[in-house]
Amino acid sequence: MEPAKQKFKIKILIKLAMVILVLGLGIYFSYFFAQKIDKLSRKVIESQSMIKNLQSLNEMKVKLHEDYNYLKPYLDKVSNFLPKEEKLVEIISWLESIASTTTVSQKLQIKEISSYKDDFKKADYKITLDGTYNNILNYLKEFEYSPYFVRMNNLSISSINDLEKNAKLISDITFFIKK
Repeated sequence: MEPAKQKFKIKILIKLAMVILVLGLGIYFSYFFAQKIDKLSRKVIESQSMIKNLQSLNEMKVKLHEDYNYLKPYLDKVSNFLPKEEKLVEIISWLESIASTTTVSQKLQIKEISSYKDDFKKADYKITLDGTYNNILNYLKEFEYSPYFVRMNNLSISSINDLEKNAKLISDITFFIKK
């Protein structure tokens, strides 16, 4: 009987070893394929994000194209609205006349004149205004109704403790002109 028990124990050990081997291989392959699935799902998510971005860009392109077709008849009018480069002196004179009528001291300092898209240029200036708060405010109101296409950036005003005392405004301005 003892040899039968020995055979039985060996069979059980062999089957147990096979079960352990199968479980080990199952766990290994599960981990291996889980890593592959994770990598693949990340690629799919990334691709979906890129597709959404491309769709958004395409929608914007279509909208811009529609807007361009709508605005196209007005482009020549806008271009004709911009003064020529020779008129820069006239623009500066206009600024000086605003300063004179609003009794504000004005200093203009040219920063740069550079090309800007095709046939256009932009002239960047630093403007400093000295006067009472009310006078500077009146200057800005006149400036707002500029007959020229002008942009004011980086506006800073100081020393406005009392509305009747002097204040100082420093800003960057940009005029858009034709070449």
